[in-house]
Amino acid sequence: MILGYGIVLNQQGYILTNSHVIGTYDHLLVKSKSGKFYEAIVIGQDKKIDLAILQVTPDEDIVPVEKLDYYTLQRGEAAIRKYIHAKNQMKKHRDPKVKMKVHHGSSL
Repeated sequence: MILGYGIVLNQQGYILTNSHVIGTYDHLLVKSKSGKFYEAIVIGQDKKIDLAILQVTPDEDIVPVEKLDYYTLQRGEAAIRKYIHAKNQMKKHRDPKVKMKVHHGSSL
């Protein structure tokens, strides 16, 4: 059993996690905060930056990350209020990726 962390992105059950967490497994289970298990499928994976997207069949227990008001965000503010790592191509190690530049008019 491998343990990892993920962020529920939307009501459709998409979950952002690290690629190394899912590895090459073909049977994945996701556990919610309440302890309920869900079968998950891999939607996409990028081993180079160590990120992956999973999908579960959502119900009332699958709650997406809090959405922030796009128009009140300021440059340099955290756009996601959860913690996930991605490989930094310059340093070749993992740095927290919880902040991003806000460019109004761009989709995230």
